[in-house]
Formats: sequence, structure tokens, C-alpha cells
Amino acid sequence: MGELWRWPATDLAAAIRDGAISSREAVTDCLARIHSVNPTLNALVEVHEAQALAAADSTLTGRDPAAPPGTVIRCGHRAVRA
Repeated sequence: MGELWRWPATDLAAAIRDGAISSREAVTDCLARIHSVNPTLNALVEVHEAQALAAADSTLTGRDPAAPPGTVIRCGHRAVRA
């Protein structure tokens, strides 16, 4: 499954919940897109790749399958000047 970064968040969540894709696959695809376009766009000043991948991996262990999904994985942020 390619171009997961294009999927709406609700579709990603459903695919992860249903086991069609993993959180790590979704995050890895989004990070690849960030690395591809951010040098030109300069939209993100910091990319927290290791933390995002660790958060994605943490969803694979210790999660009660009956619990509702809800983990938010932050990949980066944009600085805003006041």
C-alpha cells in the first residue's frame, strides 16, 4: 500500500484497527513524504522521527485489542513567530 500519507486520518485509523496496515507503516510513509518535500517547503522546523517510530511501535505491544484506538503520533511541528 503506497502513499499512505494521502489517506484521511479516519481511513488510516480504520486500516490500522483492522490490521490492514501497521502504525509503523503509516508513520514510515508519512516520514518519507516529509523528507521528500520538506527541504523545498520548509514547513517543519523539527522532525521527531525516532520518537514517532517509537510511538508507532508502542502501539504494537501491550494494547488491549478491545480498547478503542486513540494514540496520536506526532512526527514534527512548525514554528510560529508571533
